[in-house]
Amino acid sequence: MRRSVSSAFAALALLLSAGAAHAGFLTSATWVTEIRPFGGPGVAIAVPVAASGASTATSVSVSLEVPAFLTSFPVTEPPLLSPSVTLNLSGTQMLTATAGMGGATIALAGGVTSRVPATTILRIPLAVGAAGVSTFTATYAFGITHYITVAHYAWTPGTVTLTGLTHNLAPLPDVVTSGSFMLDANGAGTVTLVAPTRFTVQSSLPYRRNVALTRLTLHFVPEPGAWLLLLAAAGFGWRVSKR
Repeated sequence: MRRSVSSAFAALALLLSAGAAHAGFLTSATWVTEIRPFGGPGVAIAVPVAASGASTATSVSVSLEVPAFLTSFPVTEPPLLSPSVTLNLSGTQMLTATAGMGGATIALAGGVTSRVPATTILRIPLAVGAAGVSTFTATYAFGITHYITVAHYAWTPGTVTLTGLTHNLAPLPDVVTSGSFMLDANGAGTVTLVAPTRFTVQSSLPYRRNVALTRLTLHFVPEPGAWLLLLAAAGFGWRVSKR
């Protein structure tokens, strides 16, 4: 009887390690975009996101959806009168990541708009998650033409250092943003991806070069099958030991 119990547990352990380990599924996703208006301190904004996905020890694949999202917040900087900044985002994307890289099939679109108080003075487009560069010209309040270059960075679990930042010709400190890739052999754990946006604005006014930072935190747990097999093994052993 003891040999049959040992054999049963050995078979269940083999099934557990071969069939159900090394995979996980997504339980939660948190999206935060940090805006740094006019070179001032960052404002972190939590953006609602719906997500589903799977993981292994070495990679993740996630489907994201941000419903139409719009929020505004005031900022204070002379000589502007009661300026405000608005963040909008919406769209869907599929992203994948490993410990060394990440990316998305399509960028998730939005923008950061500065107004004084209701007149647009600047709008920076966001394309979060996929690498690319966009260049355009826009004329805002007071008939001033702006020449804008925006560099969009792909999702990454690594570290990105953004240098050469300025505001009204004054240098700003470098900005460092970092992700992480911390999954165990069952694909369980946390993956943090970052996707900064770096923009340069030139016009008859002093030019500026600044950033917006987006951070996505993903939590994974092992597939239910692994836990069910483990419980089955424990239950089977208990029943056999009672005979």
